[in-house]
Amino acid sequence: SQTVAESSIADLAAAMEDKMIHGVTDNGIKTYFTLNNILGGGLMPGRLLTIGARPGVGKSAFAVNLIIEALKQQPELTVDMFSLEMSNAENYNRLLACKTGISAGKFINPQKSLSDAEKVEVEKAGNVLKDYHLQLYDKQVELPQIVKTMRQRAADADKGYLAIVDYLGLIGVRSQADRRLQIEEITRQFKVLTNELGIPIVLLSQLSRGVENRQDKQPVLSDLRESGSIEQDSNAVGFLWNSDRQNERSDIRTVTLTIAKNREGALGSIDFNFFAPKLQFKVAY
Repeated sequence: SQTVAESSIADLAAAMEDKMIHGVTDNGIKTYFTLNNILGGGLMPGRLLTIGARPGVGKSAFAVNLIIEALKQQPELTVDMFSLEMSNAENYNRLLACKTGISAGKFINPQKSLSDAEKVEVEKAGNVLKDYHLQLYDKQVELPQIVKTMRQRAADADKGYLAIVDYLGLIGVRSQADRRLQIEEITRQFKVLTNELGIPIVLLSQLSRGVENRQDKQPVLSDLRESGSIEQDSNAVGFLWNSDRQNERSDIRTVTLTIAKNREGALGSIDFNFFAPKLQFKVAY
């Protein structure tokens, strides 16, 4: 069986002394500046961040934007995106749309839809993307497969590792028949993995329909579907929601990310302008 090395009090005391003398080593993965601040330095090692949303708000698109932001600022980072809802080809199109600002619909038939200038931009973006340590997965749907891949990839990553899972409700756990117990198994394993490997994991989750029936559409922690373990095991929980009800179907709309639980930092909200055709999230200043 695998032996897990534990830190002694002496080790921890020495680490604290080192931080006091040489300063804190901030090794959080940077994405959006305002989100980095709320999370206390970015996506920090050993932390599970769950982001919940109702269908259609843009949680998968937000995950793609997080990847682009992280790789823009840390090009050597290793990033894995496990998508159980969309194919790798669909997610690649989303990455291209986000990177180039070209409407995602044009990638369905690029030969006819893209202008010559746009084709040049797409080629440039493709060359940048393929140089990153970025891997997309659409065939890994069972929890043990995903965990195994994360272990291998984190072990091989020299300059930091980030895993994004889209989304919780689609992960299979054959060892459990009861869905609530399956959810508990998933969140527990991911939380243990963040600590064991010293990595951040971003887990996307759907919210219950209850939020649609309320006058106040801002989600709350009890809207997380199926299990209290999501809230319990997550270091931080954020909700993406349409805060501007007038324009929630517009091409450009306000989507708010509200951090409703943050074990290691502040709570707060960030307003984003979501450019839906281009799938781009930009902080609304």
